[in-house]
Amino acid sequence: QMDINKTNDLLTNGIASDTFIADLNYHVFRKIHNRYSEISKLEKLDRAFFNYLLSNAKEKTILHLAKIFDTKSKYETRCLSEVIKILRENNQKITENVFTRDNWIDFKNKYKLIFDYAEFNSDVNINNFIDYFNRVFTKIKKSPSYKNLKLWRDKILAHNEKYDSTNLNIDYPDIEFLLLLPKAIIEFTNQFVHTESTIFPINAETDTYFIENLLYKYIG
Repeated sequence: QMDINKTNDLLTNGIASDTFIADLNYHVFRKIHNRYSEISKLEKLDRAFFNYLLSNAKEKTILHLAKIFDTKSKYETRCLSEVIKILRENNQKITENVFTRDNWIDFKNKYKLIFDYAEFNSDVNINNFIDYFNRVFTKIKKSPSYKNLKLWRDKILAHNEKYDSTNLNIDYPDIEFLLLLPKAIIEFTNQFVHTESTIFPINAETDTYFIENLLYKYIG
């Protein structure tokens, strides 16, 4: 039987919290970076202010995204792999009805990139999704985007190692796809698994209006 308290803790205090912080800071970084040519023409102190925000947003995005993809160590780690493990061990048969069928169609459309990412030995349905998702998770952990994320966190942010980061690059689509994974598992669990927990679907871009207002104030 699923440990409801542990599952809710992993979701609410673990991956949902880290996903929101990573998503928020990713969009803050993008909005500042997209207008950097105009920011570069500001006074020195104003440029320094935006450079600080840009650097801080980048670091928080990397740190919290990397935490989501950590693997369990000797300490209790609230990470995506632990959520997958619990859901696979307690794979509840989900009764299909009009409500779940409609929601499943919407879910598949919303997370189409995930459904197109990995091969599977059968059609992915509501009851084998967690096994398929584990396949996606395993594949992404071998990808260049994940390896670069981990190198950024381990070599540059977490430790002051001598490391040539010239070729370390994580593009916007890579970050967005990495963020899509925890968003999908949170929404799937909310909609189809009985955990007695409700976490609203995460879209932190709507909370970045303060950066838009700030940019408007400084550069119009």
